[in-house]
Amino acid sequence: MAYIDQLKKLNNDVKSLQDKKKKIIETRKGEIGKLAEKIDILEFSDEIIAGALNSLKTATKDVLEGFENDGKRFLRPAKFSKNSQAA
Repeated sequence: MAYIDQLKKLNNDVKSLQDKKKKIIETRKGEIGKLAEKIDILEFSDEIIAGALNSLKTATKDVLEGFENDGKRFLRPAKFSKNSQAA
């Protein structure tokens, strides 16, 4: 394969990966929006949300682990549904 063909293929591969990355980022933005709605913070000011999210960037490993554990508990489905509690 000639070098020019290899370069064309690489450029096509790069564009394909960039498109995939863009799609993944858009999906993630939607997921984050749904989390904000589920946590009921949509009415917080942009400044409060930005400050809270910015604190994630500087948080220590221990703090992040605590956030992760809290998040897992929050996102975990309830052990018992309303129907099973009637027993």
